Amino acid sequence: MFPEFLANDSTFGTNVQRRPLFAVTGIDGRNKIFCAFRAHLPSKERYAFRWILSTAMEVIIGKALMKHVSVVASDEEDAMITSLRSHLRPLETLPHTKHRLD
Repeated sequence: MFPEFLANDSTFGTNVQRRPLFAVTGIDGRNKIFCAFRAHLPSKERYAFRWILSTAMEVIIGKALMKHVSVVASDEEDAMITSLRSHLRPLETLPHTKHRLD
């Protein structure tokens, strides 16, 4: 896995409970898109995005690989952007990462 670029997106209303589906994708060494992980969140509020970005993502992808992420792209979902930007500070989950809107 080449974690230099990760894209985050959430889609609402894809299941019976109408919970958001959060997906993280990246690009591998052959320039192919891969899905790092998917998760159904309990809601589209900030606490859910904060948990997935601060706790789950670090466990699923791994602390060592998280240090190599350079760019995280997302859409304009306010709760996701607020949570994501709070983890882009030094000594946090994504210490050397910049956020870009797609």
